[in-house]
Amino acid sequence: RHLAERQLEQVLGRINSTDYRPGRMATVKQFSEKWEDQVLKLYKPSTARSAKAHLRCHILPLLGKMNLDEVGPQMQQQFAAHLSGKVSHKTMLNILGTLSSLLGRARKWGYVCGRVQMRDLILPEGEKAAPRFFSPGQARGIVELAAEPYRTMFALVAMTGIRAGELLGLAVEDLDFQRRLIFIRRSAWRGKLQTPKSKASQNPIPMPEALVPMLQEHLKTWAPNVDR
Repeated sequence: RHLAERQLEQVLGRINSTDYRPGRMATVKQFSEKWEDQVLKLYKPSTARSAKAHLRCHILPLLGKMNLDEVGPQMQQQFAAHLSGKVSHKTMLNILGTLSSLLGRARKWGYVCGRVQMRDLILPEGEKAAPRFFSPGQARGIVELAAEPYRTMFALVAMTGIRAGELLGLAVEDLDFQRRLIFIRRSAWRGKLQTPKSKASQNPIPMPEALVPMLQEHLKTWAPNVDR
């Protein structure tokens, strides 16, 4: 009773404030439909696809019928516990990130709901998998055995470390042979071009001297991609 009265005092204090404005109410499913239509479609296609999968497979099945204001710290912890063992640690963080973005937008639009405070959630420790990589000799052997255009593509990835999508998004004008720079201006995803993964990805990359003749030779037989 004492805890209930204390909570009531907090609620009444907010309502009796001179700057009080009534909050909007909705279920998670109802708001997610607005979020998808008005916000998510403005994201990069790859980001939007992942967020929709998080909603469809994890968030809506468990939280969809609940009001936004019911998804508080305890329910968020319960949701994290539900995900534990079902998805990887990284995927769990991504799903919670989607939930956080959804609730954060709801708050900005005047809906009654809390925030996802990741630091307050108890999450299982993620196991870091050992990174897989080719040795310099293995990478050299792959490049030497590959036929064009894969030979140049593999060499470019091996010498610069760019992502596969960034590689497929490269255009001739992104290659600056005079200054020995490669500019990452776009990334390919499922046959469509989009912006790179982050602003840091757009920083020019040094063009190794060994790569220069390979790129120049490849461009002699290169033809524009008519489907681009």
